[in-house]
Amino acid sequence: MIYTDGTIAINAGSPIVTGTGTQWKKNIHGVAPGQLISIENGIAPVSMMIRAVNSDTELVLSFNAPVTLSGAKYSIATTVPDTISDAARTMSANQGYIVYFLQAMQQWMTDTGQVEIELPNGQKVTLEDVKGLASREWVGEMLYKPNSAVTRVQSPNKRNVVQLEDGGTVGFKDTVTDRYRFALISDGSTRCFSDGEYTGLDLVKIDGRYVRLETNPHAGTASMLSIVYRQANGENQHIVTIPYDTGVVATRSWIQQATGWGSVYADYPPYMTNFTNTNLPNGMYRFNQNSQNPPSVIGDRFGSVITTRYSGDIGQRIVLPNYGATHMAIHRYTGSAWESVRVLTSNMYIVDGSGYYKKSSPIVQIYPDGHYDTNDESEGAEVSRTGTGQYHITGILGYNSDGAWGVNGGISVPKDNNGLELVYVDDRVQSDGSLIIETCHRQHTHLPERFQNWRLKEVTPEGERIFYQDGELCDLPESTRLDVRVEMPQDSVWNVKQRELAEQMEREQAEREAKEAADQAGDSGE
Repeated sequence: MIYTDGTIAINAGSPIVTGTGTQWKKNIHGVAPGQLISIENGIAPVSMMIRAVNSDTELVLSFNAPVTLSGAKYSIATTVPDTISDAARTMSANQGYIVYFLQAMQQWMTDTGQVEIELPNGQKVTLEDVKGLASREWVGEMLYKPNSAVTRVQSPNKRNVVQLEDGGTVGFKDTVTDRYRFALISDGSTRCFSDGEYTGLDLVKIDGRYVRLETNPHAGTASMLSIVYRQANGENQHIVTIPYDTGVVATRSWIQQATGWGSVYADYPPYMTNFTNTNLPNGMYRFNQNSQNPPSVIGDRFGSVITTRYSGDIGQRIVLPNYGATHMAIHRYTGSAWESVRVLTSNMYIVDGSGYYKKSSPIVQIYPDGHYDTNDESEGAEVSRTGTGQYHITGILGYNSDGAWGVNGGISVPKDNNGLELVYVDDRVQSDGSLIIETCHRQHTHLPERFQNWRLKEVTPEGERIFYQDGELCDLPESTRLDVRVEMPQDSVWNVKQRELAEQMEREQAEREAKEAADQAGDSGE
């Protein structure tokens, strides 16, 4: 066997070895003269024979130490394992400790006072003797049993006690008021008591910060419970109150799944599987190409729905498509039929030069000097002024095909206060889809002279005023514009973006469905 406990120090020229944390004299460890000690000294350990064991912390070597060391590790070969000498030493040591232990037990059971016992590892412990325990002298009557049904451990002043009742209640009790402060009840409940309106329970973290659950006064308050997050110094950080009312306190996840509200970041509301489901709870939902019976007014099949119910199966839904021309629609059930309308949003109309609302998208707005504006859907169209009253629109496929501005085209001409158009428009669609528009003066000669459109063309050096003639080419009047509703090609910026967005939505939908299927498969396999 080998003994290595503690560390040692030696001085060059001296045979004395001084130990720290060693127990060389204890017979159970078997350190004895004639044994070999090896002391750590870099790569060349010092090895010598032990000549004498003076105490637990002092050995004498057979020769003087060749070096000075402090706090060095060491090892002593006490016996060769599994030999007769090893067995004899072990049996002798154990027998000696057994005798010592029996003597200590005799002292513990017969003496009065405290008994000190040393354990095999050298640790010393103090035990109250049996007589002291039996007489309760050391307890100071802290353990008290007032009757057969109640047992108490009480403080020296006997006011505050830990009480155990045979019925199963255990807790901290004030004997003056005869009220529990904190109790565990046999039915599994826990109760905290206070002398006022505020009763609390603290849940404390290792850094001292804590959450307090605390009651609020019954009178003059709208809440019955507060949940308070506090710093270690007691400073309030966040407070949540529970109203003094009957109801359910819902988590964000519950609200999201039950009503759709509370969805943030990666959380998504549930899908609306059928637009004509009249029993759908109030809340927010998603829809996609798999949602059944969508209203025709929404167009593309991805987006969100806010649903409300008036009574029974009568309700309304606000539909918010993710892309496309329709930004919002209303879908409602009257009790006998579904009705749907598009909400007129700013992307769906323009106010023309005469102040009238007209269906929008895609629109090109042309100004007198030839500069122009496009909207989202007409992005990519270009206009150039090729001459007086001549404008060339390229990057398009003629007028918009839906005829919303009339069967003869899609141009809104500026008007005067009497609603009279200020110019004639002559237009030609070219073979490449581009559009040439010419504007000519419109005099309205059939009207009384003072109501006609007198537009000044120039003033001669002699001061004569020259007016445009009816049908004469002219630029648009100042502060007016020509609104043209056009058809965009499939490779226009808007159409390409819409296709890419639709493809992206389909990919994301497929990925979500695959993930949900994988999650469900994982849950079923557990």
